[in-house]
Amino acid sequence: MLSRVWSAAVRGVDAFPVRVELDLANGLPSFTTVGLPDHSVRESRDRVVSALRNSGFDFPSRRVTVNLAPAQWRKVGTHLDLPISLGLLAASGQLKDGDWSGELSFFGELALDGSVRPVSGILAMAMSAKAEGLRAVVVPRSNRIEAAATGITAYGIGSLKEAVELIKGARPAEDPARADEALRCPEAPDLGDVKGQALAKRALEIAAAGGHNLLMVGPPGTGKSMLARRLPGILPALSEEESVEVTKIHSVAGYLPPGSGLMRWRPFRAPHTSATTPALVGGGACCRPGEISLAHRGVLFLDELPEFPRAALEALRQPLEDRCVAVARLKETVTYPADFMLVAAMNPCPCGYHGSRTAACRCPESAVERYRSRISGPFLDRMDLEVELAALPFRDWAQNGPGPRPGAECSSSVRARVLAARALAAERNQGLPNARLAAARLKQACGLDASAMGLLEHAAAKGLSPRALDRLVRVSRTIADLAGRDIIGKEQVAEALMYRTGDSCGGT
Repeated sequence: MLSRVWSAAVRGVDAFPVRVELDLANGLPSFTTVGLPDHSVRESRDRVVSALRNSGFDFPSRRVTVNLAPAQWRKVGTHLDLPISLGLLAASGQLKDGDWSGELSFFGELALDGSVRPVSGILAMAMSAKAEGLRAVVVPRSNRIEAAATGITAYGIGSLKEAVELIKGARPAEDPARADEALRCPEAPDLGDVKGQALAKRALEIAAAGGHNLLMVGPPGTGKSMLARRLPGILPALSEEESVEVTKIHSVAGYLPPGSGLMRWRPFRAPHTSATTPALVGGGACCRPGEISLAHRGVLFLDELPEFPRAALEALRQPLEDRCVAVARLKETVTYPADFMLVAAMNPCPCGYHGSRTAACRCPESAVERYRSRISGPFLDRMDLEVELAALPFRDWAQNGPGPRPGAECSSSVRARVLAARALAAERNQGLPNARLAAARLKQACGLDASAMGLLEHAAAKGLSPRALDRLVRVSRTIADLAGRDIIGKEQVAEALMYRTGDSCGGT
């Protein structure tokens, strides 16, 4: 007897349809799975056997062969338990084969008692089912909202028995989940909570308006982390397409809570300094998205930048240019999206007080040089804005006590200026922020007057690389957009140059 059931499998952050073919033949009882199954798929045999028996069904004592087609791509995950068990029931005659096997796609991990557990990657797999033209998907109940976000009909089940009853029509189907159900957006911290640091706030606004990378240098406790965590609150909301992209990545990585729908806020990722290269860029034994992909369309914050492994930081250089990362493995190469804003923070020296007016630095010059040399010049060259933070004077801290100062500019007012500047850039750059403007279009999109061009020529004579000059022009364009100017003037270039302080304190 032969049966076929639709499912899917994840490859990178996308999914492809999988046809689970199951054959029962005479011979010694056995259970063989072919079609490049992963360990988690091969282990499904024991789960399926126990789930069938504990659900009141018979496991056929025959030679069972499961084929996962197409066979050229590896299948990973426990979500194939449900379609394999349904294929067994259909092949053994306990479930009548019919239209359901060609119209529905099934995903779900089976517990030994026959209950169905939630799985990761549902959004991508539901998208593949919709692209294949299937009518609906049957998923674990807590994955319904996520699957419905694709627009396909999604039915939730709690057990293998419920799936069989749904197919037979004996159990009325639940109302499909609504596609507009979503996670509640977390409340972003307000920029008005940050006291002082006017220059850093201005740099944060420019970074948000143009999508630029930002490096903050300053002693401990000056508000570097506090500022970085307020950046998502002044960024534009995710578009529908961006929301699907972000949710799909987090779902594949297993970070989307059960019962969730589309993520409507920009992600903020802050990995620890012990993060390895695979943890940052992706890959590893299971080939999963890294932090730069989890920060896609959002912010990646690297606090204590020199403490990260140098190899991991160097691995970020290419993704910062290409907005994606290709992870090569023995049998395949997977490409992950990585369009993120990089915000980094560091102390000026190991003790943190080099150049401080409030505390004496205890580091010898050789230690300061070694500390800064942990970050290479090419990496620093990819930072569009570099700003130095000074310690907050006591009178500013004590003014009106803890919390935001009355009259302090809040995130909503800054965000309004950011949205206006982004709208100007999108109209001019065909939807792209200034940071992503191609070098070939710089002259066309970034008109400079004579005084601005003269200042750029002076900056080039001081040793700025051509790439740094391009970034300087992009930042100047963003400053002009915030000011509502069509032509970049000397004032905008001068302000952009003010955020290049790191050119003289970087590494090798």
